[in-house]
Amino acid sequence: MEEQLSETQSILNRTKSDLNVENDKLEKTNKKLKTATNKLVKSKEIYEAIQYSLNNYMNFNPDDKDMRLLPSQKEELDLFAPTVSLHLNHMNIKDLRKAFRKNDKDISSVLENYSARYNTKANKAIYSLMVVSLRSELQNILSTLKYEQLDTAIAKVKEMSDKYLKIAAEGNKSISGTLTKFIGEVEYLFINAVKIEYNYHVKKEKERQEKLEAREQLKQEKKEREALRKEQQRVEAEEKKYQEQLSKLQEQSLNATDEEKSALNSRIKELEAQLNSVVLKKEEIANLQHGKAGTVYIISNLGAFGEKVFKVGMTRRLEPMDRVNELGSASIPFKYDVHSFIFSNDAVALEKKLHDKLNENRLNKVNMRKEFFVSSIDEMEQLVNDIEPTAEFNREMTAEDYKQSISSDTNYTILYKIFDAFYGGTEKKIREEKAKEENKEKPFVPKLEQFHFNVAGVTFYKGLETILKERKGEKYEGLKGAALKKEIQEYGDVQEYEISGKKDITFVHEPENEHDSNAIAIIHDEYGKIGYVPKDKQEELNKIINIGNLIIHWFVVGGKYKTLDYEDKIETYTSEYGLEITVVYPNPEYVEENE
Repeated sequence: MEEQLSETQSILNRTKSDLNVENDKLEKTNKKLKTATNKLVKSKEIYEAIQYSLNNYMNFNPDDKDMRLLPSQKEELDLFAPTVSLHLNHMNIKDLRKAFRKNDKDISSVLENYSARYNTKANKAIYSLMVVSLRSELQNILSTLKYEQLDTAIAKVKEMSDKYLKIAAEGNKSISGTLTKFIGEVEYLFINAVKIEYNYHVKKEKERQEKLEAREQLKQEKKEREALRKEQQRVEAEEKKYQEQLSKLQEQSLNATDEEKSALNSRIKELEAQLNSVVLKKEEIANLQHGKAGTVYIISNLGAFGEKVFKVGMTRRLEPMDRVNELGSASIPFKYDVHSFIFSNDAVALEKKLHDKLNENRLNKVNMRKEFFVSSIDEMEQLVNDIEPTAEFNREMTAEDYKQSISSDTNYTILYKIFDAFYGGTEKKIREEKAKEENKEKPFVPKLEQFHFNVAGVTFYKGLETILKERKGEKYEGLKGAALKKEIQEYGDVQEYEISGKKDITFVHEPENEHDSNAIAIIHDEYGKIGYVPKDKQEELNKIINIGNLIIHWFVVGGKYKTLDYEDKIETYTSEYGLEITVVYPNPEYVEENE
């Protein structure tokens, strides 16, 4: 026996040694692969630049002598830079800053190469003025770039290139060929600069969407907690009632006859069963309130998204169908079909597991909080079976409202249904349809609504500056190292200071304002005027002010923040300071029946 153990241990040691050797080989291979990948990326970039020039302009084979500059000529390159350099958004993000600098070096290299081609003072002057103008216009395009305006910005670059080429060539036709080749090379790099700058706006839009989703999620969780609290009160009242009834019956049975005891015992057993059911319900509520328990749902909407889009989410509602109905009555034309409800004691982890498996199939590649995924019904069923084999899965997409809608141009009203049933000769069907319409579930109407906006003009007033000086608390929520990294991974960027308040803001109309007679100033009780309500928000805010009973929250945004780079290392960046305001107000459409 000992010999066998010794031999087994020897084999195990050799296997471990072989494994270490193979791991070393794998690590070296991965390093080589990374190097080769970087070279390939650079090669592709060069190839695309050349291909762009060839496709849009013409081939040319420069002589080696034309590609070199004298030291005196290199000094003149400073003249090619714009006299004013604007701070562009990409400078705030390390990877984009690095990519932009590399692209800018490529632009400078092209400028150097073509500068050597102009020998006369006149041609050199035309070229120098053209370069300065091109760079200045590029800065203007980059500084005014906004989200969803990439195509417009690229079109501006092309329009700019054509314009300057025509102007310069008109001034001296002898250099038009060289200028055409120059434009062909530099235009590609200018467009690349636009794309790099645009990546900043994509990142910011992603952050904005995620913040909105996070707020909506907090709002939803608060609603779920409130519903659980009310259900808990109702269940506790039932438990108390059953306990009191049991106590009375047990007292009565002490002095009852045998015949009476039999009836009393039967009633006692019935009450005990009801009490046990209530206790189980109470435990379920407690589990949902204090743990990670909940229901993961998989739903689809054929009419709104087609047959290959599914939403995978999680709710802590006692009745998960309430959440699905709420989603279906919000901003889409048809109800959702439910494919699976999966209850779990750790629904958060189960939802994350499903999201991770479906990550490559996300419909929204920018906002990771959007829970829509592209998949077939077969793939979705297989995924559920793999992760939770005991869960039920319904393959059918009923889409009743959608299918009825596309089957006829006539609105399918209750009147239409009744006549259809009447001429079918079934009075029973008429009654069923009427009952269904009368008992139709009313859409959820929230008791409170929220209105968000960014404060305008904060840079012109000292209020925000004073708030920043006096309200600073613990940096980065007191987190450091691994704890800070975990916080960023789970909840996103961490601001240097979390500064906010409520109930100390007043909205004041300024009809005498010389710039805008509809202006609404924002006054802080302690710090005075801190800015204005944006023009596009004034009308809606006035309606809300008329409702009354407002709760006003304000939040400082911007400043330094910690985030993770592509290698999961913590980096510090800075964004402009600003103020966000959320106004909570009573919903005029809310009625007590909704509670």
